[in-house]
Amino acid sequence: MQKILKFSFFHDSRFKQAIDGEHYSTGTLTRRLFETRYLRFAESLTVVSRVEQARAGETESLAVAEHPAVRFIPVNFNNPLSLFLGRHRKTITEAVADSDFIVIRLPSLIGLSAALEAKKQNKPYMIELVGCVFDSMWNYGSKTYRIAAGGLYAATRRAVLNAPHVIYVTEFFLQSRYPTRGEEISCSNVSLQEISKDALQRRESKILQGSSEDDLILGSIGNVGLAYKGHEYVIRSLPRLVSRGLRVKYQIVGGGDQARLRQIADELGVQNNVEFLGTLDHASVFEWLDSVDVYAQPSLTEGLPRALVEAMSRGCACIGTQTGGIPELLEADDIVTTKAIGELSARVVEYVEDRDLRLRAAERNMQKSRAYLEETLELRRNQFIASALSSYRHLTDP
Repeated sequence: MQKILKFSFFHDSRFKQAIDGEHYSTGTLTRRLFETRYLRFAESLTVVSRVEQARAGETESLAVAEHPAVRFIPVNFNNPLSLFLGRHRKTITEAVADSDFIVIRLPSLIGLSAALEAKKQNKPYMIELVGCVFDSMWNYGSKTYRIAAGGLYAATRRAVLNAPHVIYVTEFFLQSRYPTRGEEISCSNVSLQEISKDALQRRESKILQGSSEDDLILGSIGNVGLAYKGHEYVIRSLPRLVSRGLRVKYQIVGGGDQARLRQIADELGVQNNVEFLGTLDHASVFEWLDSVDVYAQPSLTEGLPRALVEAMSRGCACIGTQTGGIPELLEADDIVTTKAIGELSARVVEYVEDRDLRLRAAERNMQKSRAYLEETLELRRNQFIASALSSYRHLTDP
């Protein structure tokens, strides 16, 4: 297929710019993703997002986003209205006008503004829906965000409904909340480059050779400063586990302000049972997951969590809340109600007391994670994008 000239990408993601001008990703929007997902179709890519100056040493643990064919346009808004009425709207309008094809990732305020402008300018575009804005805003922890949740839900639902092409990261959940009249596909934004051939064997050996005298390692991944990640409820379950005589350590990987969770742990007297590991590079995350006995995804809101899929790919026994796409990944017995520390601790105990249960979970979770191999998902996604582009003949005709 002949490449078109200019792709553009709109989202609220944060990038860090080093003193030398290089851009780094604070999430999954890396140089490699830009190459494999968008630049295979376009000669250049413009990324319209938030860009912040990096502090000294801050980029050492971040993935490179810089690419010769990628241009970053910063939209660092404090007042969301500026994206629709102010100077930032002009930036978005000009970026849309300079694009041949537009990729809009939602939920995001920059994305909503770009969707309105793409419709106004009659530009071809596609939406990637990666989460539920209502759940995110409602569970953020602020009254202001709760007030805004309903309006943003309605705006996002309208944008998705009227979009010509939509990629959903879930199989059912987001489709039911945000239906579309356009062409659609279910294709997770989570992808595994590979699954270790001997990971299952190592997991089985760990389970079979384990002793009741060993520490039980509970693990979670996610920004510890975000209340909706739900780490608090694993911490609140620890006194119940300790009272059962379990030697338990709850290890959390992720950046963010630890103060709130440390205070909760101190108040409950389990400060010695909680370990904050900070940000780890990708290879170190997988090495750490191999040491985890039970992985918990206690989120109050989710799309389809990458971290949970990665834990499954290492054979961890996994527990998740009944939110977003999590029930699409785990068996019903591994799903607990959000904030339900009793259900969570009870399931952990079941895994501790039943070695065969953990062995079955290891095999089942690893098998399920194979559906998220990069080569499988990228093929489906690329076929969909190619089909979307071909519907605009002026983009693909030589």
